[in-house]
Amino acid sequence: MRLGPALAILVPSAIVILVSALAVRGRRRLVDEVPVAIAGAGLGAGALFLQPDVSVAAWWVTPPLIAVLVVGHVRALFAGDGPLRV
Repeated sequence: MRLGPALAILVPSAIVILVSALAVRGRRRLVDEVPVAIAGAGLGAGALFLQPDVSVAAWWVTPPLIAVLVVGHVRALFAGDGPLRV
């Protein structure tokens, strides 16, 4: 477990997701979702630094998968008729 590199990746990624998600609230454009996807990939990579023994396959699968899931999550909660839309 490497806490230093994990925090160096996780904290900025979480901030970018929060700021971008709040900006996406009223609109749905690809330009708004790219920073969210990149930050989601950062969250996936940062989470792998917290695991004791990570395979090469996990490094290839986790960041892209989390990037897609975070974009879907932000769309569901903050855009359109989502429950957190103001």
